[in-house]
This record gives sequence, structure tokens and C-alpha cells, in this order.
Amino acid sequence: MPRRLLKGFPTIKKTRYNFKTSRLFILLGFLLGLTMLLSPTTILPQYPKEGKFSQENIKSPYTFYYEDRDATVLKQKEAASISMPVYSLDITGITATLKEVSEFFTVVGKIRQDEEVKPTQIPEAVKEKIKNLNISDESLQVIVRYPKLFEIESDVCGILRAALEYGVTAIPVERVMGHVSENILLQVISASGISEKTITKQEFSGFLFKDKIESLDDFSFLYPKTLASHGVRQDMFELLMNYLPSNLTYNQKATEKNIKDTVKNISPVMICVEKGEKIVGDGDRVDRIVAVKLKELSKQYTTTNTNTMLGFLVLLYSLIILVAGYLYKYQPDMASTKNLLMLGAIILLSMVMGKIMLHFDLPIYALPMAAISIILAILFNEELAVFITLFLSILMGFLVGGRFEFVLFFLAGGLSAIYTISASSRMLRDILRLGIIIAIANAIIIIGYAIVKQDVMNIGQDIFWGCLINAGLSTMLAIVGLLYMEKLFNVTTNFKLFELSDVNTPLLKKLLLEAPGTYHHCLLVGNLAEAAATEVRANAILCRVGGYYHDIGKIIRPSYFAENQTGENKHDDINPSLSASVIKSHIKDGMEIAREYHLPSKVIDIVQQHHGTTLLTFFYQAQKQRQEEDVVVSMSEFRYPGPKPQHKEAAIVMLSDSVEAASRSLPKPTAARIEEMVKKVIDNYFTDGEFDECDLTLKELTKIGNILTRLLTTMYHSRIEYPEEEEEGREKVLGDRR
Repeated sequence: MPRRLLKGFPTIKKTRYNFKTSRLFILLGFLLGLTMLLSPTTILPQYPKEGKFSQENIKSPYTFYYEDRDATVLKQKEAASISMPVYSLDITGITATLKEVSEFFTVVGKIRQDEEVKPTQIPEAVKEKIKNLNISDESLQVIVRYPKLFEIESDVCGILRAALEYGVTAIPVERVMGHVSENILLQVISASGISEKTITKQEFSGFLFKDKIESLDDFSFLYPKTLASHGVRQDMFELLMNYLPSNLTYNQKATEKNIKDTVKNISPVMICVEKGEKIVGDGDRVDRIVAVKLKELSKQYTTTNTNTMLGFLVLLYSLIILVAGYLYKYQPDMASTKNLLMLGAIILLSMVMGKIMLHFDLPIYALPMAAISIILAILFNEELAVFITLFLSILMGFLVGGRFEFVLFFLAGGLSAIYTISASSRMLRDILRLGIIIAIANAIIIIGYAIVKQDVMNIGQDIFWGCLINAGLSTMLAIVGLLYMEKLFNVTTNFKLFELSDVNTPLLKKLLLEAPGTYHHCLLVGNLAEAAATEVRANAILCRVGGYYHDIGKIIRPSYFAENQTGENKHDDINPSLSASVIKSHIKDGMEIAREYHLPSKVIDIVQQHHGTTLLTFFYQAQKQRQEEDVVVSMSEFRYPGPKPQHKEAAIVMLSDSVEAASRSLPKPTAARIEEMVKKVIDNYFTDGEFDECDLTLKELTKIGNILTRLLTTMYHSRIEYPEEEEEGREKVLGDRR
């Protein structure tokens, strides 16, 4: 799971600091970062290219040094060619080789004593016992019949030991002598470790080369006297060569490392151009060396055209002022420090990505700008995402040198992603399918712009693949970015909400066991709230999860709430004031439980706000009846602590909670009665001012009322109310004892 990658990832914790000061620092940091990323390229003198004629005398205005790259590479190649080759002499396998020889003579000894084996069958019998024995039958017969077999064994083992300790190689001597370096680095590998020494090629030629060994005489300088008689020397030589391995080999890996180390230590070849030195004269052709000097000279300039910089700053800061004005007037929620920090980081990150692609000369069409649009739409809202996408597209136009087609390209990809994704997108597939939409939008813009410019034939494969890569990277970066933004800034994304919508979470299971009536009520509220949110384009998955968890505080004292009571009503035994306190406490208890289970802040807000500051009418009236007439009952004691709903989703859960509870008190829930009940609930909340602090409109309230009425009517299977039916007493609309 991608979320496992976030384990241990730091989060930004809440700290106390001056709000205005923090916003000022964020603004200054944002302006500085954006200015540095988008500042115009330093204005460089236009020097003639290689092969062209200079129209003026060009002298260096100051002394500077530059690397002659060609000379440095040549120097490195020369050093690499004379670097010492590495050979390895491995003497750790001598014991194993001698063991194989001993096994051979053990087999021969047994066969010699076996009377059933005829002399002519001896070679075949030996080769059956010892595989890969490369020796002629004649020599094998001679060795087997030799009376003093131990002499041959002693000679062969002695010569093998001496030869392998000295060094035997299968490499042709011509190859060794062909090395440019006169010296060779020899690694001796023994049981005690690896030792190194430098020898000359001439010294190396003294080792035993297998292709040069012709008889036992070639080993005489190592093993001058043999025990076996002269008549078996050739047969013994054939046996010896069968068991003689090559233990002196060319070490390719160590040689390459030696070459790399040698090249690494080569210092670059630096060329000095003195102040006032003439680089090229008027009318002179610019050759390769001069072209390199002019290129390096252009890099030395640090002066920037003042007018260009001033014009750039005017355009950039004008755009930033427009963005700030839009945020101030139309996005007041963005005023928080965390939101501003997130937005600034996202914008700067997008510019950094563009700068990196330009620096490494990567196709700019592959820049996944649509990922930023997706992240903005999900983290904040679609309106903000559209505006910032337009802003970023213009900034990217600055970054690529004012090319209008890139502004259209990034704008089309971002807007198509925003219009396709919805606020309720909660699964990875909802984002992954955007890749196709983004690719299509990108292709349409490129082809359309090419038609306008009459340049359709030049739409190359690089641009085509760039569009596909752009779409793929945008979806992947959006997923990863959302997961990390969720962890780093402690924000609530729909991915987290979708996990919480699983009814098998530990907290919902606990609610089912402790307060089953509340559990079923919460599920109904969640479904009602989700449908209502979809109707008004609010965050449906947040409403669903908020509905599931809004009453988790009732776990503490479940029997005090009507939906969990089976007969006895505990409120009959206590005074109304205490009952109101118990009922109100489920808000505080719910917030504590939500924090204990690490529920997102937006869900905790719904837990806190889903009753707003409404009055517990039933207990308030009961308390008034119990008090003496001249005693005033404080209404504030019977109101929920609030605050009122601060956003649409909390208000939708409030309405869904109320109408679901009120619908259960309807004795005959017909369509008319349900409609009247829903309307009254909404009217009571509206006139009581519960929606004053959220952005719900009258039109949206009407839509919410209609969908809640339709769903409740379907749930309760209402029937037609006939005229002869007596009108029931008015139902208590607001569920005071929820």
C-alpha cells in the first residue's frame, strides 16, 4: 500500500505564533522563490558561432579560466591506456587439486588389486570411476602397471604444488606483452588474504604459460629431480597436464577500477584568458578553439538588462496581486496559514519541476502540470483549482520564453482534469481514469495549434510521447502528492475518508456493540447526507463519513438516548437540567473519542457542529413546568455548545441527522407528512440562524430538502393518505432526545 511509504514521515504540528507575521513570512518567501525561479535569463552578448566571421575585435574584459574539455579527455585516455593491468594469482585451490590427484591414485590402487579386472580393461575401469579424465589408454596402462605407483604420485603432486605456487596461466604471452603499461599489478590470493605487488611484463613472462609447456623438463626449474624412472616421464606428463589448472588470470573488474581511479586523479586542463587578451579579430574566422573561448566568456557575464528585469517584475507581481485579490474575496478559507503554506509550496514545486526539465533539456510537453490541478481540486475546491491552473499556465509561459502554445497546453490539461474529477472522488481509479482525459485534451491542443500555424507535419514522435508521458506522470504524481500532502500538512483527503467509510473500522464496530440503535441511525444519516451532498456538489464522501461518526459520543452513555432504549427511560428518574447535560455531553465525548482514534479534523468538526447551538426543547419545557412561575429558566443551559456549522458538509449532516430522527417519531410516515416534517426542520434551523456561518444558499437548502424527502419516503414505504383518515397530532419535529 502506498500509505506504508508515509510511515515515519514528519508532519507540521500546530504551534502558537503570530498569525499576521506568519502570513507575511509566507508571502515574502513565496515572492522570493518565484522571482528567483522565473527571473529572465541574464542578457548575454551575441558572439559569432564556429565557422562564421567575426564582425569586430573581441577582447576579454577580465581574466578568467576555463577547462579545455577535449584536452582533458585526451589526457584521461592517455592515463587510462598506461594504467597497470591487474592479474590475480589464486593459490587457495592447491589443496583441492592435490586431493583430486590422490583420489586418482587411490582408484588405480584398488583396480590393480582387483583380480577380476583384466589388464586390457584397466583404462576403461579407471575412466568409469573418474570422470573427465583426459589421458590416453596407453599412458594409463603404463601408469597402472608401474610397480612403484607412489613414486609417480609423489612426483605429480610435487610438481603441481610447485607450479601452482609459482603461477600457471592460460593467457597467451603475446596478449600480456601487448599491454601499453610496462608494469603489471599482481594480486596474490591466499588463505591469509590478498597481497599486491608490482612486476614488469618481463617478469610476468617467467610464469608458466600452458600453451608453451611441452614436457616435464619445463618444470625442472621448479622440481629438478623426479623419483619415477625415465620410461614413464611422458605418461606422467600427460597425467600432470590433466590435473594442472590455470590459477593466474586477468582480473577485468580490478583493472577497470584501477583505470577509473587513475582517470579520477587526472586534473582538468585549464586555459587562462588574460584581461585584455584578443580572442578574435575583425574579419577572422571563428575556429573551434575560439568558439570555446567565446562560449566561456559569455558565461562570465553577470550583468542583467535592467529594463527587462523591471518589466518582468511588473508582470509577475501584477499577477500575484490578482491572485491575492481573488483569494481574499472569493476564497476566504484560504486565509489560514496552513492553506497559504500549502498553496505556495504547490506553486513553487510546479515551477521547480519546470526548471529541472528545462535544465536537463527534457521535453517540456512531458511536464505533469495537470497533477497540480488535480491536487488543488481535491485538497481545496474546483473554483480555486481553475484559477490557480490559469495562473500557473501563464507562469509556465514565462518559464519557456513566452511561448503561447505551452500556456494553452498546460491550461487544457489542467482544466480537463478539474472538470472531470469531482469533489467526491475517493478511489484511486477516479484519478487514474483522468490520464486518458488529460492525454486527449493535450493532443487536441497540440494538433489544433499546429493547424493554426500550418505546421501539422512537424508534430513529431517526441511531442506525441510527451503527451502520453504527461498524462501518466500527472496521475501518478497526483496520487503520491496527495498522500504526502495529507501526511505532511495533516489535511484530510478523500483517500483517508474512503478508508473511514468502511463499516468494519474498529470504532464503528465498537459503536455497534455499545450502542446498536445509534449505529444504525448513523448509517442512515451517512447515506442521507451523501445523497444530499451529491445534489449540491458538496463533498459527498466527507458527508457520508461525518454521518457515520457524528454520534460516536453516545458510546459513553448509550442508554440515555432514545434509539438505544428498549423500555425504561432513564430520563424519567432525573431532572430535566441533568438530562440536558447528559444529552449535550455526547458532543464533547465524541470529540475526545474522535481524537483518540485519530479521525481527520474535518470529521471532528462535524462531530462538534452537527447540533450547532440548537435548543433541547423537550427538556427546556419540562424544566419550565417544574420551576415556580417567578423563577426564570436559563435557555443557554439547554442549548448545545456549538459552534454552528462552519461549512456545507456539517450543515448537511445536521439536517440529515434531524430529519432521520424526526421521521422515526411519525406514526404514519406518509409522503405528505415526511415532506412537511423535512420542511419544518429546515425552516426551524434557518429561522434559528444555524446556517448563518456556512455558505449554504436557499436554492441548495431546497435541493437538500427535496432529496431528503424523496429518500425518507422510499425508506418508509409510505402510502397514500386518504381523506377519511383522522389527522394525527402534530409530531415533534426536532429529535430532542437523539
